[in-house]
Amino acid sequence: MTFLNLILRLYWRLLKWMAAPALLLGLAALLVADRINQSTFSPPRRALQSWQLERLQQPRAFGLRIRAHACLDGQAPCLLVEPDAGAGPGPRGSTLRRQLTDKGIRLPDYGEMRGTLVLLHGRNGRKESLLAVAERFVAAGFRCLIP
Repeated sequence: MTFLNLILRLYWRLLKWMAAPALLLGLAALLVADRINQSTFSPPRRALQSWQLERLQQPRAFGLRIRAHACLDGQAPCLLVEPDAGAGPGPRGSTLRRQLTDKGIRLPDYGEMRGTLVLLHGRNGRKESLLAVAERFVAAGFRCLIP
């Protein structure tokens, strides 16, 4: 047996001995990365808070009409928030309309819409968290789409 063959045999033995731990270590690293991905990049949804439920259950009390809407050919559920002309603005909407009028801004009649705004929630948020923001924009004459 030559010296080169001896070195090659030792090299292959060492490689076989190291392969199993290396595979196990790689598998463990993948499992840890998957766990980090689930907790960081896909956090669990927060429960609906009472003020969100109130707006969803009684939108007319806030001067809103809230409809479920589907974007991207039904792949992305959205909320479409519009003014309810029959109900008139809610307390917060009335205050905002008065403040804007006092500053000289002409507002359309409540129920008329001058444009559509897309409100984007953050990574840890939910669509319903933007209902209070949408209420203000609706009072100013905008329709709000919350994907």
